[in-house]
Amino acid sequence: MSERLTIETLLNAPEHLNPAIVMHQKLAEQRPTLAELLLQKPEIDRAIKIGTEEVREATRSCRSLVDSEAIASESAPKGF
Repeated sequence: MSERLTIETLLNAPEHLNPAIVMHQKLAEQRPTLAELLLQKPEIDRAIKIGTEEVREATRSCRSLVDSEAIASESAPKGF
């Protein structure tokens, strides 16, 4: 992934919470019984799967940014 593509991709990415975190918060608030947890298992598994993939993608993006060469800015911040 090129440096510019990585930055553009990150800037254009939608802002949201990782589904696994949302599920954790939901379960912490609801404190479901074992029977209720078993009924929610497909939803929980889906949140874990999507959340794990989001973490992998964020890790790839972070590595790409760290490994990218510096790009000179076309403007200087005030005070410099």
